[in-house]
Amino acid sequence: MSNWETIMNKEIIIDFSNNKSMIFKSISYATAIITNYFYDGIVVKGIHCSDTKDTQLLQDYLEGLHKSINT
Repeated sequence: MSNWETIMNKEIIIDFSNNKSMIFKSISYATAIITNYFYDGIVVKGIHCSDTKDTQLLQDYLEGLHKSINT
């Protein structure tokens, strides 16, 4: 599988506290929406990724986001 095919098959599903789920193709877009929702009081309830590296990146991002408001 080529790099392009890998990128096109990437899937990130985020479940939010407002009972909505969104599908993303990139980490950057997912983090932008997570941040916007976070400041509106909507938090992430679940992360489902086709790539475990993406899952870890998003978990680390969420941890940093929570720490930033608690310091």
